[in-house]
Amino acid sequence: MLRKYGNERVIIHGYSGDLKVLNEMIEEGYYFSIVPEVKTSKYIRKIVENIPHPGGPLSYLGEKGIPVLIRIVIEEVAKIKGKTPKQMGGTIRDNFIRLAGPCTLVNH
Repeated sequence: MLRKYGNERVIIHGYSGDLKVLNEMIEEGYYFSIVPEVKTSKYIRKIVENIPHPGGPLSYLGEKGIPVLIRIVIEEVAKIKGKTPKQMGGTIRDNFIRLAGPCTLVNH
């Protein structure tokens, strides 16, 4: 899809569309950010089940990924993927580094 425009690294935010299109994007190697609706929507949970490398929320309702939303998403995705929240957080971090490249994390 987006490859024809020269996009090699793609993040799809909050995808809730057709599963066939989802599988096409997965085959292209796209990454996906997951929105907090994963806690309440059976369809979003089904989508997450199919995504091999989910990520956390980038923004939601105009808010950046505030800590409470990030925690909710990580906990729910961990349940779906059969991982602990700590393992899922590590997976999300690793996927981000693969997508964006190495970066320096600063603790305040």
